[in-house]
Amino acid sequence: MTTTVNFVVRVNNLNPIRQLAFSKGQAQTITVDYSPWAEDFGTVTAVVVSVKSGDVAISSESLSSNVKTFVITTSNAGQSMVKLAATAGNNIHVLHIRIMVRDPDVVTNDYGFFT
Repeated sequence: MTTTVNFVVRVNNLNPIRQLAFSKGQAQTITVDYSPWAEDFGTVTAVVVSVKSGDVAISSESLSSNVKTFVITTSNAGQSMVKLAATAGNNIHVLHIRIMVRDPDVVTNDYGFFT
């Protein structure tokens, strides 16, 4: 099952780390709308998505009209960190997404959700 999660990036965002919870083996489409940010800094020309830690895969990336879309797929329980770096002219906006993955077949009290 694929679900969609939407984020909107605004100009004066303090950019807290976004957090998502997944089940092992789940895929989610992530949409990040940079339009409000682009109004002040110009058209978003590139968004680099990278896995900084953990065990997730990024696929199906696209950028259109200041909106970045990609799919995150999980394979193991635990935590991962994904970094997005958007470029508009000489400006760079960094967004981090913390992915917490649980294995529905294994009972445990903590997957790092409470750290």
